[in-house]
Amino acid sequence: MTKYPRFPKGGHHKAEKTTTPQVLILNFVNKLLFLTRQMGLKYITFRLYHELLRKSGILKFLYPVNVPFTNYISLSKWKSTAKPFFIDSVRDYSYSEKEKNALRADTQSIKDGKILFFTKEWIGLGREYDWFTNPENDYTFDKILHWSKVKDFDSVQGDIKYVWEKARFTYLLTIIRNDLANKEDNSSFVWQEILSWIRENRYNCGPHYKCSQEISLRVLNWIIALYFYKNSESLSEQIFSEILNAIYWQAKHVEQNILFSRIAVRNNHAITESLCLFTAGVLFPWFSDAKRWCGKGKKYLEEEGLYQIYEDGSYIQHSFNYQRVVLQLYSFALALANVNKVEFDETLITRLQKSIGFLQRFIDTVNGYVPNLGANDSALFFPLNCCSPRDFRPQVNALHAIVNKNILFEDSECQEDAYWFCSGIISRTPKRDKEQKSSIYAFTNGGYYVLKTCHSTTFIKCTHYKHRPYHADNLHIDIWYNGNNVLRDAGTYKYNTNHNDSRFFSGSAGHNTVMLDQFDQMERGARFIWYNWSECIDAGIHENEEAVEFKGTIRAFKYINANIMHTRYVKVIKSVPIWVIRDLIEGVNGYTYNQHWNIGDEFFSSGFQMQSKSRDKVIKMEQQDSWYSEFYGQKEPAQKLIFRSKENEITTIIYHDSVSNLIGKYLQ
Repeated sequence: MTKYPRFPKGGHHKAEKTTTPQVLILNFVNKLLFLTRQMGLKYITFRLYHELLRKSGILKFLYPVNVPFTNYISLSKWKSTAKPFFIDSVRDYSYSEKEKNALRADTQSIKDGKILFFTKEWIGLGREYDWFTNPENDYTFDKILHWSKVKDFDSVQGDIKYVWEKARFTYLLTIIRNDLANKEDNSSFVWQEILSWIRENRYNCGPHYKCSQEISLRVLNWIIALYFYKNSESLSEQIFSEILNAIYWQAKHVEQNILFSRIAVRNNHAITESLCLFTAGVLFPWFSDAKRWCGKGKKYLEEEGLYQIYEDGSYIQHSFNYQRVVLQLYSFALALANVNKVEFDETLITRLQKSIGFLQRFIDTVNGYVPNLGANDSALFFPLNCCSPRDFRPQVNALHAIVNKNILFEDSECQEDAYWFCSGIISRTPKRDKEQKSSIYAFTNGGYYVLKTCHSTTFIKCTHYKHRPYHADNLHIDIWYNGNNVLRDAGTYKYNTNHNDSRFFSGSAGHNTVMLDQFDQMERGARFIWYNWSECIDAGIHENEEAVEFKGTIRAFKYINANIMHTRYVKVIKSVPIWVIRDLIEGVNGYTYNQHWNIGDEFFSSGFQMQSKSRDKVIKMEQQDSWYSEFYGQKEPAQKLIFRSKENEITTIIYHDSVSNLIGKYLQ
């Protein structure tokens, strides 16, 4: 039987066996003080206040389940007075035959009752899907239970994201793109799907009102469908009125609950919900709340963008996928603003340009992929191209086109997103950077360092967390060679899974860094909480004639000893594929130092090897069965390499077979 790595529950020092009530109380108080110090008193106070409202039943009172039906505007009047939307001019995009065939096949799959989950797996839900059954375990949520009583995490119900996925209605964009490409009209099916959801979901009840971000995405995708099929014969007065009424009340819920995302969550959720309010406010001015929604939405989009995107362009969640989500949300916001003559603060635009420049440094030139860094639920809110979902070029292209009026990447498949968001106002001539044989980049606000040579890109994370970390991955290193992810992040897998999977994927073992015995860099708390955050003490990069180099030091394993320092030296040889990585641990003795390397599937077959030593002793390489998750909900068997030593210094050289005769020079 194949054995995969298992980890101890909890995260305590192996010598701490005392569990008296006094010790437990002291530990609880210390953790509460830590959270207060790191997350802020406002966060703690609001979470306690919100939990009080939930448990007391006050939330149930504040969010009624019976609301009136209102006819806001007639269909004919809306058609003649509709506010401009950025897809209004989308009518003549040139699709290849391959793209047309792919869209036709995917549309037929959707009409047959299949949905693409998390951008990867087609799951057959059936044509009469009830919207409440988890296809992973057949658990059916209570559709009349008030949303405040629905659980986020529960082992019996399984991962709630499997129920949310179809109800985001992102699959409508595949149908819309097919109808544009193949000159079809599947609007009747689209209305049937939307009305099915509306009629099955009682207001403020069930899992689909649990998360305001999910509500917002549903509203945004419905709006796209309304505008695209505005002149379709299938759009009747009754259908229009039902959809509009549902949009109003869902946006009403979002506004009422948005402080939860802005205080207790403060990440991409808050931006999505702000966009929902801004969009509903701009496009439906006859809603009684429209003016307030527009003002709030714009204000919050500006505030959240400047708060969540650091000055160097990196992102608060330390996740490339969530950063792409945010870029798409702002592409939507700016495109809508442009056609309605609304101006966003220039400081926000500058920050978004920084974010584009940041991601550009990580995009692989061969396939458009970026490192699988940080929490990754494979979200792609507006799938508007036929590229691989791992390819970041289409979304970066779109935002760059909106703010700079030209594109970055010229591949035709990478341009469709830009067309949807800003058709007719962009230059098809890509902006080109000057070619460099080697280069180094430091993003010190986020703690990211990039070493580039003519054949490779090496990325090291070394950060002093300003906001909540999601993975224990400080000093993680990613290596890309000619489009191949030689050393990679193991991924995320699921947010609601068993202890062992959760511990591996979010813990230090799922990253290319060092562990002490089986202990993570930080102490694991509940769900997305880490205590005793690791912190960068010093980091820097430089370049000389022979190599590009990094050196960084973090304070880590504080729950074992407050004075433990981990220093990592990385040297990338410019002329040949050789990497020298030296780890030094100071401030603790008596542990085994484990250097973890999560290798790509083609590591050995493509000619790569590793050798390691500790002081003057050669270390035997251990090859271990492990896991890799490229997409949310998916995990595949993988291999990892581990070097273990009782000495506190380990030097490892990674090299290609073609230069094996040179490694003696560097492994000294």
